[in-house]
Amino acid sequence: MPPHMAPYLLTSTAEDLNSRISTTYNATHSFETTSDMTARTGSVYRSFSVTEYGQTVTAFILFRKAETIRILGRYPVLGTVFDMTSTGPDFKLSLPTKNLFVTGTESTPSVSTNALENLRPNALLAAILIRPADLVTERIHIEDDTDVDHSWYILQFTRKGPGDTDLPDRSVWFDRLDLRAIRQRIFDNDGLIVSDTKYDKWQPYDGVLFPKHIDASFKKDGYGVVINTNAVKMNSEPGDEKFAQEQPAGSTLKVLGTAR
Repeated sequence: MPPHMAPYLLTSTAEDLNSRISTTYNATHSFETTSDMTARTGSVYRSFSVTEYGQTVTAFILFRKAETIRILGRYPVLGTVFDMTSTGPDFKLSLPTKNLFVTGTESTPSVSTNALENLRPNALLAAILIRPADLVTERIHIEDDTDVDHSWYILQFTRKGPGDTDLPDRSVWFDRLDLRAIRQRIFDNDGLIVSDTKYDKWQPYDGVLFPKHIDASFKKDGYGVVINTNAVKMNSEPGDEKFAQEQPAGSTLKVLGTAR
């Protein structure tokens, strides 16, 4: 493109952007992915810097609506290093190299020095799969953030609070060159960032778009993951047996949120 020519920017509305999210979300009933996953520790809300640790694992992610997810991580030599399942409000995490089996709820505070123990399956799912607004409980607003350096739309989601007030919920960035989602932030009731996720390299799999590169930071809890997906089986409808996880014989049970 000649240097004097500006790129052609697409225009949209809040309703159209939410509809684009809805189209992808509603078409995604399940998926099975094979990815390279690298974990990070650190947070902008804490006094230490973000650093990567360990080597990249091969991660197998299985998802089935609604909120049923399993994440299995393996090293080439050590084999399985973590196996995590959530089929609702509770989750299970097996760490074979530590002979440890962890259980808890998705709302259990993330206070472990082991980043993997702090990872919550549904928090990761919320970062991976952008959901559309529930217009019964949420409001949406569009912001045009375009200048000489970038051209974005930001779709703001707020939850309807008491007295017709708005509580912070989420924001999703769209590139105005193609209207693809490139970032999502999820907030708590005080407006602090729960997760900040960046998306790139969207590809169609059986007609459903999925980002091959996901960089998710869980800023309050001090950890994050980078996921580079190599293969996707979209809407494969994995059965219940693929989400069945029992405590390995001889492993130590750790129940988060209790003194046990």
